[in-house]
This record gives sequence, structure tokens and C-alpha cells, in this order.
Amino acid sequence: MIKIMPLEHIQENNINTKLNSSKNSSLDDILQADYLFTNSGKEAIHIIIKNEQLVREDEVFITTTTDTSFVSTCVSATIFNYCKISRVLTEKTKLIYVIHNFGFSHPDLIKLRKIANDRNIVLVEDCAFAFDSYNKNIRLGSVGDYAIYSLPKIFPLESGGILQYNKEIRIDYTTLKIDLSKYLSILDDLKTKRQQNYNFLASKIQYPSIYGDLNNENPFMYGFIHKDSKIINQQLNKICQCGLTYVDDEVHIPVNPFINTQDYEEILNIINKEQDYGV
Repeated sequence: MIKIMPLEHIQENNINTKLNSSKNSSLDDILQADYLFTNSGKEAIHIIIKNEQLVREDEVFITTTTDTSFVSTCVSATIFNYCKISRVLTEKTKLIYVIHNFGFSHPDLIKLRKIANDRNIVLVEDCAFAFDSYNKNIRLGSVGDYAIYSLPKIFPLESGGILQYNKEIRIDYTTLKIDLSKYLSILDDLKTKRQQNYNFLASKIQYPSIYGDLNNENPFMYGFIHKDSKIINQQLNKICQCGLTYVDDEVHIPVNPFINTQDYEEILNIINKEQDYGV
């Protein structure tokens, strides 16, 4: 079974992939900003909410790359512990929370930055699936007042997150740095393999792509449109942990850097097979 999380795939399949070194081996070089380590991405959200002193009546506007109705409970439930969540901007909005779905940039990121500036409120970039991902020459995470990274979603690590910030924070986390450094040393190769798997799927899947051609993004999923997506997802979930958006006609296949293109053979057979799905 092809897992989304690299750690699960390596452990369950006893994979020992030899990867090349990266020219960007330092987190300081990659982020070029202040940051601290957290136990998880959710803890990073807690820190931001507390640091901004949001209260129960304040609202957090949550928006995603494709503007779908689905938002992970890791985000919504964590924020809701402190204040209200909303999918629209209102006069009570005190924080804009931008989710870059599966490594793909939110199309209105710069516009939202301007709105945050005009309203004198905070902009947060959720880069849980968008580490070392760019939209042209803009690194995702570099536009917000804060950026959140979830390490197990990107590297074979059991836990940990990173909170990037440009405001004063009086919390010190020093864990994870040693374990993370070995994966940062092969970051270029990991990104290349994700991109290769994405492009491979793009060349083999005949249905319309959701995100289109790569533009230096570090993709987490290959998404496409299929009129029988519900049945396709049911079949694929027997062999592959697909991404969930709860949007009709969408299918998302993981582009795990720790698998090879031949591992997709069974998946492609299900997707491209001409058959009557009974709908």
C-alpha cells in the first residue's frame, strides 16, 4: 500500500533509498527567517493564537488553494479552542489563515497579504504540505507573519513542526534539529523525486489535472478530475492512501518521494481502465 507519509512507507516496506546530497542543507539557509521547533503543527497554531492574544469573539478567516469546503480538523478544531472560524472575511476577522493545499500556492496570497496589511491583522501561511515549495520566485511561507510546517508530512520523522515568524515570541524549542538536518541534506533530491512522480502521473493519467504543470512547486499530491471519483477513490483506497477534499469529481494520488514510478502500476490500471462503474 502506497502511504502518504514517508515514515510509514519506509518502515512498512523496509525501504532503504539512497539519495543524493542537497546544496541546501541548512534550515537557516532554506527559511532565511526566525523559527522555532514545536512538537507538532497543531502546537504551532496554539502558539500563534496565544501570541496574538485572540479571544472567543475574534474570527479567523480560513482559505485554501482551491477554495474547497474541506478543512482539516487539525486546523479548524485547534483554532476553535480559542476563537471562531469563518470561511469569509468579516469585520470581526483578526487573523487570515492561508492553507497551501498539497504544496500548491494559494492563488490570492499576495492579495491577502495586502488585505492583512490594510486591516492591520495577521496573515498565517499553513505550509504543512508546502516545504521548499515556490510559486515562481516566491517561497511559500515567506509572505505571512507566521508560517507553519508539519515535519512528518514531509520527512520520515515521527513528530515535530516548525513555526517561522517575524514577530517576537518568547518560547524556545530545541528538539528535532539533529534528526531534521539529515533530511535537509537531501532536500533537493526529495523534491526532484516528488516532481518526477508528479510528472509521471501527469503523463499517464488521461483525465484533466487540477493543478496543471509544475512551476517549481514541491508537490504532495497529483490531483485530477474524474466523473466517477467516488468509486475510483473507493477502489484506490484499498491500495493507496489518497488525499481527501470531499469535493465531487476530485481524486488525489500521493507523490511520495520514497517510491518509484513502477509502484504506480496498479493505481494506473484502476484509473485508466475502461469499465462501467455502474453510475
